[in-house]
Amino acid sequence: MHFGALHGLGLCHAALGEDRQAIGAFRRALEIQPYENQRLILAREENIKTVLEIGS
Repeated sequence: MHFGALHGLGLCHAALGEDRQAIGAFRRALEIQPYENQRLILAREENIKTVLEIGS
C-alpha cells in the first residue's frame, strides 16, 4: 500500500474517533516511508495516545 494512502486512512480514522485504527495506519505508513512527514505523524500519534489515556 502507498504511504499517502495509509496516512490519509489514519487521518480518516482519527476524524471518526477511531483512535486505535488511526495509530495502526500511521505506524504502517511509517514502515513504508519512515522519513516522509515523520514528525507530523508521530505528533498526531502522541496526541491520540494522550486522548486514549485520558479516556481510560
